[in-house]
Amino acid sequence: MGHGVFVQQFQELSNPIPTWLNLILIKQCHLCRKYCGLPGAEGWDDLFGSMNNITVKRYSQIYVHPQDIDLWSGGVSERPLPGAMVGPTFACIIASQFSNARRGDRFWYELGGHPHSFTIEQLAELRKARLARIVCDNTDIIDTIQLYPMVLPDHEM
Repeated sequence: MGHGVFVQQFQELSNPIPTWLNLILIKQCHLCRKYCGLPGAEGWDDLFGSMNNITVKRYSQIYVHPQDIDLWSGGVSERPLPGAMVGPTFACIIASQFSNARRGDRFWYELGGHPHSFTIEQLAELRKARLARIVCDNTDIIDTIQLYPMVLPDHEM
C-alpha cells in the first residue's frame, strides 16, 4: 500500500504531522507495518515469522484478530533485526524520524551551499571521527568502550 493511500485514509487527522505519526496515534501495529512496506497480518499464522511462537499464541488468546494488536505491544514483540535491539517496525519508524530530522534541519552539518556550510575538506575530517573516541574524550566514568558503541557487542561487523 502506498503513502498516498494512507494520507487518504487518515485525512480526518487534519494536523500537519507525518503520516507515520498518524499511524502511531491510531495505534495499530499492522498499519505501521504496511506503511513500512512490511507484510500485514490477516491471520495469526502470519505473525509466526516475525514474533516468538509463544507470544503469537498469547496474543491470539487476548485479541480477536491480529489487526487489534497496538503498535507498542506489536513492536516490542517483534524479533530484533540482526545486530539491533528493535524489530523491523520500530526500526522503520526510527529511521523515518532520523531521515525527516536530517532533511528538515537547515543547519544539518552535511547540507551544502550556505554560508554556514562546511567545506568538503572539513566534512572529510568530521567523517573521520568515531563515536567511541568522542565518548572516551568526553566522559570520566568509562575506562573502555567497544569500537562501535551503537552496535550490540555480539554482532559481527
